[in-house]
Amino acid sequence: MVTLPSPVRPGDRVAVVSPSWCAPEHFPAIHEQALDRIRELGLEPVEYPFTRVRGTPEQRASDLMSAFEDESIKAVMATVGGSDQITVLKHLDPARMLAHPKRFPGYSDNTNLSNWLWFHGIGGVYGGSTAVHLGPGPRVDPLHPDSLKAALFGGDLVLTEPARTRDFGVEWASPSVLVEAAPDLPASPWQWSGPSRAVTGTVWGGCLESVEMTLAVGRWVHPVSAYEGCVVAPGSVRGDAVTRPLPPDAPQPR
Repeated sequence: MVTLPSPVRPGDRVAVVSPSWCAPEHFPAIHEQALDRIRELGLEPVEYPFTRVRGTPEQRASDLMSAFEDESIKAVMATVGGSDQITVLKHLDPARMLAHPKRFPGYSDNTNLSNWLWFHGIGGVYGGSTAVHLGPGPRVDPLHPDSLKAALFGGDLVLTEPARTRDFGVEWASPSVLVEAAPDLPASPWQWSGPSRAVTGTVWGGCLESVEMTLAVGRWVHPVSAYEGCVVAPGSVRGDAVTRPLPPDAPQPR
């Protein structure tokens, strides 16, 4: 059984760590602005020894374990993704990580940690990072705090197809990255990339490159049957949806 840890509450302390690439080491101003925006959500960000300094896999694992075993920390947030988080996992001690489960939203390379937690019974939320989604620009895109609040505080979030997108932002090395909004461009319509027929199957979120790494390593993967029921209803997501499968009569994604 996979459960999603309790939601955070206003005033709670949340860990901000760099378990993959260390964006704050190279772009500290973006990191500082992201921390301010976490505070605007009513949360207190807490940094660790290797949040701003590139750590070895062992050191990054140490930060993660310290954050998870600290009872005063109610959620853990990643600064950004990367490409080598798979090397961190073997240094994690499940006993330290699982004693005090916490909500972990992350995307891209953080799929590795999300899957590791899921394997050990802790559900997470796929999406978001502090450096990409909170740090740049004069204000946060409204879609980001809405989804982040649902991930951390719980509640409902309706997924709607956006008409506009800011996928291509201002270069992080530019002095204007903190004050200039990313270009507002027409969004490409959602497309189904599979076969041109209706299909029904298990949905499991994550970055395909990271999933490939996990499968290549061959660890922290359950039998296929264990992933049955990992589905979300079309059009909406609940902050606590991963704690249980949908009932048998619920509509299935197609």
